[in-house]
Amino acid sequence: AAFRWAQAVLLSRAHSGDGKPLALVPGIDLVNHAGGAAGAAVRFDGDSGCFELVAQRRHAAGEPLLIDYGLRASHKLLRLYGFLAPRDEEPTVSSGGEAGGGGSG
Repeated sequence: AAFRWAQAVLLSRAHSGDGKPLALVPGIDLVNHAGGAAGAAVRFDGDSGCFELVAQRRHAAGEPLLIDYGLRASHKLLRLYGFLAPRDEEPTVSSGGEAGGGGSG
């Protein structure tokens, strides 16, 4: 039971990819997904060894910072992060098996 809990925490909260090491980053793990409407991004500074949450546009006072978790099918969002994206934001799969843009609903 403890292993499954730890695995779930790691899968749902860790950041990695695009030159970022796999890491649990307190605070940043609480930032929600907004897909293409994201106004912030998580980046890794290799020189300092720090993760940064960076606004990509101006935000109004009290407006949440939201990031893009990446293009993932609904079953993966549910399994990894515990939520489903709206149906029109779910990626489609081309005949070549690659994920594409949002579905038509």
